[in-house]
Amino acid sequence: MMRATTVSIGIILGILVAGEAWFLLSMGPTGAYLLLLLVLIMCSVLVSFCMARISDLKKTQASIFSELAAAKRQYLQAKDQQTHVWQALKALRDGIIILDKENRVYDLNAKAEALLGVAVNQVIGKPASVLARYKNGKPIALLLLESEHGTVEKEVPVSESLVLNVFINFLEPGHGGKIIVLQDVTKASIAKKNSAEFMSFTLHQLNSPLAAIKLSLEMFLDGSFGRVTKQQRAIIEKTYQRNRSLIYLVNDLSNADKIESGAYRSNWSMVDLVDLINSVVDANQETAKQKKITFTVHQPSIKLAPMKLDKEKIIFAVQNLLDNAIKYTPEGGTINLLLEIDGKKQVRITVQDSGIGIPESQQEKIFEKFFRATNARKTGAVGSGLGLFIAKNIVQAHDGTIGFTSQEGKGSTFYMNLPIRTMQPLPAVEDAARELNVSPV
Repeated sequence: MMRATTVSIGIILGILVAGEAWFLLSMGPTGAYLLLLLVLIMCSVLVSFCMARISDLKKTQASIFSELAAAKRQYLQAKDQQTHVWQALKALRDGIIILDKENRVYDLNAKAEALLGVAVNQVIGKPASVLARYKNGKPIALLLLESEHGTVEKEVPVSESLVLNVFINFLEPGHGGKIIVLQDVTKASIAKKNSAEFMSFTLHQLNSPLAAIKLSLEMFLDGSFGRVTKQQRAIIEKTYQRNRSLIYLVNDLSNADKIESGAYRSNWSMVDLVDLINSVVDANQETAKQKKITFTVHQPSIKLAPMKLDKEKIIFAVQNLLDNAIKYTPEGGTINLLLEIDGKKQVRITVQDSGIGIPESQQEKIFEKFFRATNARKTGAVGSGLGLFIAKNIVQAHDGTIGFTSQEGKGSTFYMNLPIRTMQPLPAVEDAARELNVSPV
């Protein structure tokens, strides 16, 4: 369009110049001189215009050449950096596989070759699914299917002698291309397994002698071995309490170990939750009375049908909440236990106390294994830091939720929401494996 406009303007100017020339020539010699002068002026203007345009074009050309040179330098620098980065990746102790936007194998380092048992020339340029043809590559190919919508990180037992931690992520989110990192964690996995087995064996070996000591101390206190003096009774009772604390700790450690190893199985049955709560409350009344704590229980006004629960585990979870409330509530404090029905969907067990509360900065860690708040440790109360960790896993195994609100110095409120399930319980499976040592109430 611009070219047509320029041509049009040129034609118009040509017509005007031709008209002007005709007019000047019609004036005789004077007009001819004027026409020559006009032509000279126009030629001078035209030459000046052309020189300016040539100068502008040279500047534009120089700018383009400069930008091209800068782009070339940047390209070479990027290529050099890419080379350095890939050389660094090739030198890593972890296996690295790069996939392009079409999900084809772009490259892999020597460690990845060794771990998967493949050679670069066997897979380069081929679809990532080619990895499935190799014995050690099949689990990787399967994980790639899971990574279509995001990052995947998983520990994979590739063979009896090889365990890999596989990390898959996009190189550029939304633009395709992936990086696969293969980390050999075989030794760590074996050490973890051996540690778990050692822990399980040790805890099992501790149970019997601790139970025997507990029985012997109870017989001393009952007078089975004759009368004991007041001083002897005081020492035996202290020893008995320490023994009980050890039994609780061993049981908590055993349960935590089973949770992490996946052996913490459920033994479902139809349970009257009201009776269960009453049994836990009765077991804690005396302890609360000794600390002069006002202990109130609120139960639903309507009858609650038996629920599908793991009775022993729910007892443990409720007991843990009550035990914490009693331990960390000063003498003369208050504890409220509420059992409420939320329509026909769930029941909520709430334990409110006027105790020491939990510091706000530490509340996010309260369900972590072995964690105890700083103010709880200062009270001198015995605790393993495992109770809430186990309780959370118990509630989650029941498809429930557990949470709390707390203010340091003013008390805490813990709650458990359990779905109401009244269907028949699942048939018992592997009864021996389901037996768990929970802290007695």
